[in-house]
Parts: sequence; structure tokens; C-alpha cells
Amino acid sequence: MLNVSSTSTTKEQLEQLCNTTIDNTQDFTDSIYISIEQREKVLEYHKKLQDQLKEILKLISESPKQNDSLSIAIQTIQQIAQEFRQQLEQMSMYRASEFFRTHDESVLLNELKTYSLTGRIDLLQESIDRFREQAEIAIEVFL
Repeated sequence: MLNVSSTSTTKEQLEQLCNTTIDNTQDFTDSIYISIEQREKVLEYHKKLQDQLKEILKLISESPKQNDSLSIAIQTIQQIAQEFRQQLEQMSMYRASEFFRTHDESVLLNELKTYSLTGRIDLLQESIDRFREQAEIAIEVFL
């Protein structure tokens, strides 16, 4: 069982862990490539984590000794965190599949090759700009 004390350090560490989790997913939800529904699901998990943390902190304050209620609350927050992780993984996989479905890199690479060999600088620059844009999207999708 998790050894939890009622010290302010423990409470601060738990709050910091929850806040870090939420902060780390904030960039993900701010992406223009995330649907409103997906964003709402992530925000729902943020709320669940915060609410469960409040419950744990309340239980710690009320009864510093380990009890069944605290154990159940800890198991609940672990389950919420696991579900949240699975949701983020599913969203990431969906974003990646959408990216590869809509961005055929072989066409773009062939354009870059053709335009550079034929000296079509204007078209080459357009292709380079599209390549740069796709690279930025890929970085955002996968990081």
C-alpha cells in the first residue's frame, strides 16, 4: 500500500504530480489537429483527476492513518490515470493515421526531385514550403 502522510510536503507533491500531468497534456489539447470532442474528453479527464486528488487530500486530512477509504481513493485515481493514458494513446494513434492518410510523402519528394532537376525554382520553393509545413505538422503530431 502507498505510504501517505498528512504532511504538507506530501500534499504538495500529490498536487504537483496532478498539475504536471494536466500541464503536459495541455499542449496536446491546444493543437488545431485535435477535434472538439477529443479536447472535451481530455478536459473531462483533467477534471476527474483533480476531483479525485481533492478526495484523497480530504481523506488524508481527516484521518492521517491509512484506511480503506483512502486505499479505494488511491485505486480510483490510478484507474482514472490509466484510462486517461489510454485515451491519449488512442488520440495520438488517430492523429498519426490521419496525418499519413492525408500526406503522401512520396508525391512531395518526387516533386522536390523533379523541380530541382528541371530548374523550376518557383515550383521548387512551393514544394519546399509544403514540405516544411508537413514537417511541422508531423513534429506536432508525434511529440
